[in-house]
Amino acid sequence: MADRLDKDPFSGWDSSDIKIEKVQNKSEVYQQIPLLADVTKILSKKKIVRTEIEEKKEKYIITTRVVRNNRRWLYSTEAVPSNDIPETIIDRDMLDWQMFIEKAGKHHSAICNAIAKEIEAQSKKKKRKVVKLLRIILAFVIAASILLAIVYIPSIFTPSNPPRPTTDEIVESLENGQFKKVKEWMQTLPDNAETAELRLKNKLNSSLNVDLLFETWKENEFIPKSYSVNDLKIRDIVLSDKDRYRLFVKTPKGSGQLYLYIFQQDQKGLEMLMPNSKWWNTDNPVRYNSEYQMPPKNVFKWMQPDKLTDGNGPVDEFIYIIVSPWKAKDIERYYDQNNADGILKAMSQRKDLNIKSIFYEKFSFKHDKRDIPSISDIISKP
Repeated sequence: MADRLDKDPFSGWDSSDIKIEKVQNKSEVYQQIPLLADVTKILSKKKIVRTEIEEKKEKYIITTRVVRNNRRWLYSTEAVPSNDIPETIIDRDMLDWQMFIEKAGKHHSAICNAIAKEIEAQSKKKKRKVVKLLRIILAFVIAASILLAIVYIPSIFTPSNPPRPTTDEIVESLENGQFKKVKEWMQTLPDNAETAELRLKNKLNSSLNVDLLFETWKENEFIPKSYSVNDLKIRDIVLSDKDRYRLFVKTPKGSGQLYLYIFQQDQKGLEMLMPNSKWWNTDNPVRYNSEYQMPPKNVFKWMQPDKLTDGNGPVDEFIYIIVSPWKAKDIERYYDQNNADGILKAMSQRKDLNIKSIFYEKFSFKHDKRDIPSISDIISKP
């Protein structure tokens, strides 16, 4: 600790100038200094007094001796571990020995206080350095925090792009009627997407050209008539419960498999015609480049409208056709739940979102009571 003090903190001191300071709220260093009265008492008895001041791992020893002989009185004070503090010898020609002892004690106490004061000063200096260092560290931390905030806070409040769905997830969305998600995926898919993603996108953008033919055979007609579902004349067709009709579906050229769904809505509600073993000799999935007939190919098997149960008609009967490379799980689920509104909404979504690879068609014909006598009625008249 001596090398941290001034090189010679006591050089040039005169004991007559040394004053013992009254220190309020004494620290641990000052508490190690004995009272002046105690120092004087010890010098009177032992002619020597030693004070030890410890500061952390170092120790300061202040020693004062008094000598009395026939010629003169002497007292000396030394402080270690500082080798730079010279031995102080005071020679006083005093008539009162007790006053001389008190003078030596005062000098001892003053040296102790001076060392304590220097220790306190050095301790405060250290603390100031520590505080300064802590302030520098705190300023650095604050600056770093502000910099990180500038860099990262905007990214926190800026909505990040969610991970792109996989092809399996898109297929699952197609099967469950989540077409909005599919459209968004198609719009955001980059040009450098994976091969499987691009293949699926191309498949979604490939139109399905499905041919539909509606055939009727009225009771008073000798041969059936065929209409394209896009023919405006089909809207004017009026069938009674004695008339017959059937539907032909021809799938486009291609490879893989397709799913075909046909519904009819009449006065009784909504009925699934395909898949339905009652009207079709096949089930999903169906093949590309194939022709399917409802009812199955049998010249004696046709479908007939149900008898009208109320009113005089005519009423509209609607037929919905959906063809897609993907299963319509949402439609099948709604049908199992007898949820006709859910089915109609799911089919309408496939139309409104206009995904090319999902074919949607809706047409209607009229159903009325028979107003033209049949051949059997004419023959049976008297």
